[in-house]
Amino acid sequence: LDGDMLPQTYAEVPSRPTAPVPLIAGFNREEIRLFLAMPQIAGETLPKTREELVNKIRDQLPVERAEQIIAAYPDNKSGNIKLSTHLTFGLPTYHFAERHAQNYATWTYRLDGKHPFFGAMHGLDLVYLWPLKGVISLILRGTPNIGWRRALGDRMQAYWSRFVREGNPSDGWPSFDTSSRKTLIFNKTDSVIEDSESPWREAWQGVDVFNGL
Repeated sequence: LDGDMLPQTYAEVPSRPTAPVPLIAGFNREEIRLFLAMPQIAGETLPKTREELVNKIRDQLPVERAEQIIAAYPDNKSGNIKLSTHLTFGLPTYHFAERHAQNYATWTYRLDGKHPFFGAMHGLDLVYLWPLKGVISLILRGTPNIGWRRALGDRMQAYWSRFVREGNPSDGWPSFDTSSRKTLIFNKTDSVIEDSESPWREAWQGVDVFNGL
């Protein structure tokens, strides 16, 4: 936030126009699990523990909004993974998609297909979208590129390729709008669901918490 390439303050961000282009925006269901497994790559500003998450929310948001958000996530392993994923990656992406969809075609997704050890972690989508091969690809994917994982990668590559060519990823992937909030869920078999992040979205009500602020 520098007042040059980006606004001077976060308060200005939601009012800035987005680029006049179609958009695919999404996140992985358990983004934070990569950083829990490899904390050395997370840096000092990425919140990982419940205490860090709660402190960051309370530092940046009004009391009532902060407590409503915190209460939406139980203080257990799955609740804290979801809170950290939503805070750091998921809901800022979702909120940007909401703003963009007011004027331009937008498609949203969530990757639920799991790495066998680290779940739907940060970066796992890249293993499916790019033709990675060899030992590194095997480690990142957690298994050989066969079965449902191979099929998932083929589908994702087809969606992105058509989007680049035609500006529309698929007739079977409905665009996102704030009335139905349809999102494509990538997994062993794909599905379209409405309002995928409710009721957490309702707790946040369009606000975000950022690292480094």
